[in-house]
Amino acid sequence: MNDATDADLATMALAGNREALGTLLARHYPVALGVCRRLLGNAHDANDVTQEAALQAVLGLRRLNDPARFGAWMCAIAANLSRMALRRRRFVSLDALIDGATPILWPLPIPTPEEVHAARETHDAIVAALGELPAHEREAAVGFFLD
Repeated sequence: MNDATDADLATMALAGNREALGTLLARHYPVALGVCRRLLGNAHDANDVTQEAALQAVLGLRRLNDPARFGAWMCAIAANLSRMALRRRRFVSLDALIDGATPILWPLPIPTPEEVHAARETHDAIVAALGELPAHEREAAVGFFLD
């Protein structure tokens, strides 16, 4: 199974082959975890988000247009879930802690629609560029930049 391509593994997984699904997840889970750790800065949160990303990837496997890009797709899911987790985080006012008062929670700034659109365009351009690389070069590039 380890010699099979991502496309073959995804096809077998869709047909109900659990071993193929396990191999596919094991192959890409460490990189997705690295993405989450880098974005969240917390190993515990990163583990939770990566597990959620793996679950969403498995549940949405039928929607994946190009099974050969499973790894990049799973990393994109992990990155999006990490960003969502970061948006939910809140800061505590240090002044309130010093005075012994109840802490005031300040929400993180919400990105503007223009910022979201620009980030999505950048993401799509990167994914498209990675898709043009041969599989071994794509894996090396993703591993290098995410590690």
